[in-house]
Amino acid sequence: MDKFYQSLMQAPIGMVVLRGRELVIEMVNDTYLTIVDRAREEVANRPLMDVLPELQGQRFPELLRAVWETGNTQRESEALTYVDSHDGRRKYYLDFEYTPLRELNGTVSGIMVTVNDVTVKVEAREKIQAAEQRLRLAIEATNLGTFDWDLENQEFYSSPRLVEIFGFPADDAVSHQQLIEALHPDDLHIREKAVSTSFTTGGLSYEARIIWPDKSVHWIRVRGKIVHDDDRKPLRMYGTAVDITQQKTFTQELEKKVQERTAELKESNHALQKSNEELAQFAFVASHDLQEPLRKIQTFATRIQATEDALTDRGKDYFRRMQQASMQMQQLIADVLSYSRMNAAGQHVEALDLGMLLANVQEQLSERMEAVGATIEMAALPVVKVIPYQFEQLLTNILANALKYIKPDVPPRIVITAGTADGQAIGPLAGDGVYYRIAIADNGIGFDPQYSERIFQVFQRLHGRNEYEGTGIGLAICKKIMDNHHGFITATGEPGQGATFFLYLPA
Repeated sequence: MDKFYQSLMQAPIGMVVLRGRELVIEMVNDTYLTIVDRAREEVANRPLMDVLPELQGQRFPELLRAVWETGNTQRESEALTYVDSHDGRRKYYLDFEYTPLRELNGTVSGIMVTVNDVTVKVEAREKIQAAEQRLRLAIEATNLGTFDWDLENQEFYSSPRLVEIFGFPADDAVSHQQLIEALHPDDLHIREKAVSTSFTTGGLSYEARIIWPDKSVHWIRVRGKIVHDDDRKPLRMYGTAVDITQQKTFTQELEKKVQERTAELKESNHALQKSNEELAQFAFVASHDLQEPLRKIQTFATRIQATEDALTDRGKDYFRRMQQASMQMQQLIADVLSYSRMNAAGQHVEALDLGMLLANVQEQLSERMEAVGATIEMAALPVVKVIPYQFEQLLTNILANALKYIKPDVPPRIVITAGTADGQAIGPLAGDGVYYRIAIADNGIGFDPQYSERIFQVFQRLHGRNEYEGTGIGLAICKKIMDNHHGFITATGEPGQGATFFLYLPA
């Protein structure tokens, strides 16, 4: 008897014996005490409802009374129960049975309660069901059709959406073979190859055309995954299918437009190439046939002035103006030619010390610097990758400007410094890279800040020809050279306060 009692006390199922109409606890095992979170001395020989008052309002007291009064067993599975524990109210799911205990004369004298805590099992199942519901909603939202292919028994399940994708009513019973037969004959080999490969790789993936019952052609994309047993034998294939007809149609239309646009661009490039060839021919004419008459005008004007004594002062002035106009036109032709030839295609790039390059430019401008008493202060400059003759032309143009636009009676002073700058600080077109930053500042007449972009445009002059010589192309050439080097040029200035040019070159 002791062994039997001990077994009851240690049983994995909660057990309690209730006696009398008051349902006094006569015997209770350890599992039941764990479920209700009570100590043995708290429950022994006390009415159940005094020990567990939280059961009032729940259905269990009513069921117990029904067992007592009718003598019929009451049982239930996964009953939701709330029990007050030492750390608050807990929710349980319990399988229970209330069995009447009878005297020899058949009257009910007690109730045997057995309780099995199945909370973990129920909550796990609810989580799985919730996950399945979320998955269903996600699949419905993406318009995916799903399938489950039992490879062992060759049984195939398709979702209603999959049936619709193949052009059938959702509630039709469509067999696997019917779905295969819906594939376009020219695309059957695509599926066969994909399925064959999936048995090796474990994954199914292909796109193919299908023919609906109404003979219209549609595109589908199929994805699948094979489940193997421990011996790597394929057991099942789970997968999805989606209608990509609209996407395919858009892609095909886009490809067609790209091809048409490519053909148009090819034609435009051909026309542009022809135009460039014509411009090159014009440049040749400009550099030879146009400049030769200008040289003759200047030569004969000079001879007439030197040999003809009968010229009046007015006639001499006319000849002087004629010479100046021809010289300006000659310079304009030279500058236009220089601008048109400043391209990056086929140009040799090499790493050069900017300090040495500036020294060469300074030597070329030495006579002009001496004439105006100019000085140049130069900090240490970096080694950069440039097209040598183009960058020399750029530096020459900027320094020549600084020696041209000077203030009266103020010796020109040019300061050249270098550093680095982040692309984001330069502008949106510069990107995220790092750039060398070369600043060339002068103390000349400066310019109004509103013209900081205009000065880099072709033929843009801020002063008349009578004030300062030039054609208005020099800074436009500088900008084109910086474009050729994937860099940037900017300028700042104030009237009477000088100007600063900033050169940004990729580091």
